[in-house]
Amino acid sequence: MARISNGIYSNIIGNGYNQNRIGLNFGYYDTFFKIWETSFNANGSYTRTKPTIIELEKLKIYSLSYSFYNTITLNENKTWFLMLNFWHSLPFTYSNIKLKDQLEFSPGIKSSFFNKNLQVNLLITDLFKTLKNDGYSLNDGYKSEFYQYNDYRGLKLSLTYNFGNKKIKEVRKNIDFKEQNRAN
Repeated sequence: MARISNGIYSNIIGNGYNQNRIGLNFGYYDTFFKIWETSFNANGSYTRTKPTIIELEKLKIYSLSYSFYNTITLNENKTWFLMLNFWHSLPFTYSNIKLKDQLEFSPGIKSSFFNKNLQVNLLITDLFKTLKNDGYSLNDGYKSEFYQYNDYRGLKLSLTYNFGNKKIKEVRKNIDFKEQNRAN
């Protein structure tokens, strides 16, 4: 929390709010045309805050975020896949901080080799350099703007190899329970 006293600005870290939140999460998963798997998730919430420090204001916070995760099969053998991942958080207020929207698009490709024992994933995170914290805070009439960008863009490569026998034989044995009830 920031305070201005006798022309001196000070920033004090402490718990400034009690808050109550109620929300709703929604998720949907489906496959289309036997080649496109998609997952959609949405999260909406309402938060009411009560300040524990007199300089802070009561807040009513509405927030909404959603995401799409898609995997598209590129060949008949199902060994090459295109991944298209996107999430978006609409503008919201948290505590005394008002944030603009945040979003990220991360495409990738996935492939399987050696009878699907080796999986190779290549993912580009935050392709368009859109993941940032941009907004302002209000403290007793004082507005402090901020813009923070940590470069989350990256190239992630993962290799997974499955060892072992995929063809496990099932063994069944029939037991005659008539002998169990026989007295000795």
